[in-house]
Amino acid sequence: MRRLYSVINLKKKSKVFTNSNCIKRFLHLHEYQSMELLKKYKLAIPKHGVATNLEEVKEIGKELAKQSHNKEFNLVIKAQVLTGGRGLGYFKENNFQGGVQECKNLDQLIDISEKMLGKTLITKQTGLEGKICKKVLIVEKIPILKEMYLAIALDRESASTCIIFCPEGGTSIEDKAKENPNNIHKICIDPKEGLTRDITNKISNILLGEYFGNIKDMKSDNFLNLNINKKNLKYFDKIFKMNEVEMLKNEMYEIVNKLYQLFRETDSTLIEVNPLVLKKNIPKLRDNDSIKNLLICDIKINIDDNASYRQKELFDIEDVEQKDQIEVEAAKYGLNYIRLNGNVGCIVNGAGLAMATMDIIKFYNAEPANFLDLGGTAQKEQVCKALEILHNDNNVKVIMVNVFAGIVRADVVAEGIIEAVETLNIKKPIVVRLQGTNIEQAKVLMDKKKDSINITFCTDLDSTAKKAISYI
Repeated sequence: MRRLYSVINLKKKSKVFTNSNCIKRFLHLHEYQSMELLKKYKLAIPKHGVATNLEEVKEIGKELAKQSHNKEFNLVIKAQVLTGGRGLGYFKENNFQGGVQECKNLDQLIDISEKMLGKTLITKQTGLEGKICKKVLIVEKIPILKEMYLAIALDRESASTCIIFCPEGGTSIEDKAKENPNNIHKICIDPKEGLTRDITNKISNILLGEYFGNIKDMKSDNFLNLNINKKNLKYFDKIFKMNEVEMLKNEMYEIVNKLYQLFRETDSTLIEVNPLVLKKNIPKLRDNDSIKNLLICDIKINIDDNASYRQKELFDIEDVEQKDQIEVEAAKYGLNYIRLNGNVGCIVNGAGLAMATMDIIKFYNAEPANFLDLGGTAQKEQVCKALEILHNDNNVKVIMVNVFAGIVRADVVAEGIIEAVETLNIKKPIVVRLQGTNIEQAKVLMDKKKDSINITFCTDLDSTAKKAISYI
C-alpha cells in the first residue's frame, strides 16, 4: 500500500494510516478475493474467473469470450500475488516481463498463463526473493474512456475516515500525482454525519469535471481539462446530449456509498480502487439499467488484524503462503514480528518502546533488522522463540533486548534469554536492558552466567544502543 501513501503524501496535509508508514500487520486480500467481496456488495466489476491450472484457464477464457460485448477476443490476465507493481515485475524462472498481460486469443492466454503459474514474480516491493504465483485472475478488457483513482483510508490527523481521489488513475499513479499534486483531493468524513450525498457529488464533480452541473451548456473544447484524450471527446458529447449527468452521479454515489459500507463492516484499514473507470460505450448501454457505466477494475483491501475475532470468514481465506513464513511462525507464539533490512536484531515489549528502540538505532546510523514485540504477557517460551528467530536470521549481527517489565517479569525474560543462548548455542553478541518488575532477580541470574554466555547488561537505552551498534 505504498502507492496510497506516496500519492497522499504529495498533498502534505496529513498522513494516512497504512502499513507503509506504520509497523502494523494487516490481512491482505488477493485481487480475486476482493472482487468476490465487491460482488457481495453489488458493486460493478468486470466479468472474471480465477484459474490454478491451464485447463481452468482454457475454460474460463472460452466462457468470458462468449460473454464479452466485444466481437474480438480481448482478455486481461493478472498474476495473483500479494504485492504492488505486478505489471512492471518479472518472473524469476523465465525472465517473462509483466504480471499483468493483455491477451488477443485463447492460445496467447494459455501461453502467458503457463509462464506465470508456479513461477516467482519479482517486483520492486518483493525484493529478489519474489512471491510464487499459484493463481491467475482472468478478466474481460473494458473499453475505457477515463481512468480515475479512489481510496478510503484512516486519517490520523482528523481521527476519521477519509476519501482520497484523483481524476487520473491507472499505472504509475505516483508519477502522475507528482507531476500534478493539486489533482490529489481528500475529504474527511464526519463520524456523526457519515457519508452524505454532498460528498459524493463533490467527488463526481472533481473526477468527471468541475463544471459537471452545467454540462448541458458546454462544448467539447471545454472538456480538455478532464484528462481525456481528444479522440474520446465525441463520446462525452453524446453523454451530455443524452443527459447522462445525473445517471453518472447516481452511480458514483452508489459506488462510494457501498465502498464506505464495506470499509466499516469489514474493519478495513484501506480500500484502494485503481482504476475506477468510465466505460467508453455509455450511449449504447443507456437503456439497460443493469449495466453500469462506472466500473471498479482493480482493488486492494487491507483488514485490521485486531478484527480477526469478528471477521473470521475473511481471515479464514487468508493466503498464509504469501506471507513471510517466519512471521507466521512467530504469530503462533503470540509474537508480533516483522522482518526489516538492517542487521541489529530487536526484542522489545510494547509497540511504543519497540518504535523508540528502532528510532535510537537509526539515530546512531545503524538499521534495525526487525520489529519484534513480545507483548504484555510474555513467558519464557516466547522469549526463547524470539531469540531463535533472530539467531537464525543471517542478516542479524547483534541482538538488542530492551524490556520494561510491568506485567512481564524481568526474571522470566532473563531465564528465557539464558535458556535460548545455552540451548541454541547462540554466538551472536546480545546486549540487554531490563527495567521493572523483579529486575534484581534478573540481574542475579544474568550475573551468574556472565562468564559462560556472550551477554552484556546495560542500564539505559542510550548505552544499550551504542553498545549493540559497536558489535557491527
